[in-house]
Amino acid sequence: MSKRYLYLAVLTGQGCASNNRGESSGNTSLLQHVFWNGLDHTAVSGCSIRFSLRLGIQYAEAKSVNRVFNEENLQWKYREDDVYDHEKFVDDDLFGYMNAKAAKAEGEAVETEGPPKRGAKPKGTCDKRRSPLSVNRAISLEPYQGELAFGTSAKEKDKTSLFNAECHTTRFQYPLALNLSDLKNPDRAEKLLVAVLDPPPVGGCHSRYLYSFAPEVIVLGLSNRHSHPFLYPFDRVRGGGFSLCRLIARVKAGDVEASELIVGGLDPDKGEGKELAELKVSVVPGVRKAVETVRKRMGGDH
Repeated sequence: MSKRYLYLAVLTGQGCASNNRGESSGNTSLLQHVFWNGLDHTAVSGCSIRFSLRLGIQYAEAKSVNRVFNEENLQWKYREDDVYDHEKFVDDDLFGYMNAKAAKAEGEAVETEGPPKRGAKPKGTCDKRRSPLSVNRAISLEPYQGELAFGTSAKEKDKTSLFNAECHTTRFQYPLALNLSDLKNPDRAEKLLVAVLDPPPVGGCHSRYLYSFAPEVIVLGLSNRHSHPFLYPFDRVRGGGFSLCRLIARVKAGDVEASELIVGGLDPDKGEGKELAELKVSVVPGVRKAVETVRKRMGGDH
């Protein structure tokens, strides 16, 4: 029986994250913040991650997408203007679209029931497709401790020359969900997985800072359940490291089917990797092997 949804949860490697959105308060460049388990954590928006995945698909096969990002002028351009075709284009199929147009002229007809109302305005049109792909924001594994990096500009010195930037030494975790049954071409799920494995930079301090959002550990699941079964499964371990203890507890309780899960990046013979393997979860040492395993399962489903 085919599965309707592909679920993912990604844990990045540890790095020092800096400004990822170009906003500041006075002379301080800011990170985004959220409260998580009652503590201050840093975050990266789901829109930034979607941008990275879209760009990764463009890099891999530029002719397959309609919306192309020009890195010279930092603008989007359409190969075919006013054309949205989720059967033809990978990006329209995976990411959806909305093309809203106002009425062209005041004298255009208005669609109404019964006699026309006085003062009624012409209606526009809206061609749209809901995205089969959902992405939530990335949350830091470590609480934010107020780290700041100080510097000075190279220009002539004045009261604005000194600056500081919030930075955070941490991993990030973020979830994705893809409705496979809504894809016009199911094979396009593989293109998304390739982009997840090797994403272009998600954000940066004026495009200069480097933080990899490639997975160091990944949890994948093929399921018919409509809600994400392991939205943010990774927990911080005191002294560094991470744990999947909540996911293990849910598998033991029968709330998450072990047969639906694939975990990449853990040793199946040690620690939590061994515990998951003993529960009949597919555990493989590498994230690429995990993605290859889920691709084969999707191929069998479809």
